[in-house]
Amino acid sequence: MQIDGPDLSLYSFENLFRLKELPIHDFAVLLSYRYGGGLAFVGGMCTTKAVMLCGFYPHNPEAMGSIFFHEVAHLIGVPHRNSTDITKVKDCQCDTKEPNLPFRGCLKIPGFDHDCTLQEMVNAIKHKSCIKQQQTFEGSIPICGNGVIEPGEECDCGLRRYCKKWNCRPHNCTAVIKFWHLVNSYSYSSFIFQQFCNLFKTIQSGKDKTKNALTVELGSDRVQKKV
Repeated sequence: MQIDGPDLSLYSFENLFRLKELPIHDFAVLLSYRYGGGLAFVGGMCTTKAVMLCGFYPHNPEAMGSIFFHEVAHLIGVPHRNSTDITKVKDCQCDTKEPNLPFRGCLKIPGFDHDCTLQEMVNAIKHKSCIKQQQTFEGSIPICGNGVIEPGEECDCGLRRYCKKWNCRPHNCTAVIKFWHLVNSYSYSSFIFQQFCNLFKTIQSGKDKTKNALTVELGSDRVQKKV
């Protein structure tokens, strides 16, 4: 849902989350316009602190993907540790004998200093019994530009720079030429064409009758002349 007004913090968003007026969900995310970071309560999943904040840039939404995933890991229970700390993560398949690229690591979530943070996240999820096993969908407020045609939208071709549908206005998800206009125009064109065909048949039929009448009259004249 869209919220217009003063900037919300993670704590004020937590108070909104407690109103319990939101659809069924596992956690709630506050997408902050042009905010260049993210915040989340470590281990907040399955508590009243199952909320997080992440920046959002409409012109480049995918740019915040790694930060979004990073904050989800915090909610599930993955903390930041000192880079000098030695950690052992159960079931981590990283080979410590082979050197890994520092900026890439092994099973490493972007923004964390240690390898195996992804495996640590997987291990923690197993203990979060509140996370729903089946998808539940009750409906949502339509968001123009997400590429999904939702109630109230005539079309949705995604972000303006990616839109390739000539008949869709990407800024408000309305059709340039309405579908019912096209149907009506087609019906009207078909009606006009049918009327033209009927008129042509009538004219052609009239010509044939006139031609036949002239033939009979001329034939009678010839017969009379022969007599």
